[in-house]
Amino acid sequence: MAIPATKTMMELDDVQESDMSIKVTGHQWKWEYDYLDKGIHSLAAWMKPATKARQIGSGIDPRSVPHYLLNVDYPW
Repeated sequence: MAIPATKTMMELDDVQESDMSIKVTGHQWKWEYDYLDKGIHSLAAWMKPATKARQIGSGIDPRSVPHYLLNVDYPW
């Protein structure tokens, strides 16, 4: 199993002919996207209802928030 897996991993590592390069950085409550070939930079945070629900003492049940911690304010 190691030989086919190693071959596959080596093929995945070759990005010389990729269509675009994206650098994604995860911060505590945000995602940062850099589209290196296009010069585009974006920062996405969780939607406001999820942010409010996770605050201590908010009284909001996170299970009542649709797509809790799955949606961001500016999806790409």
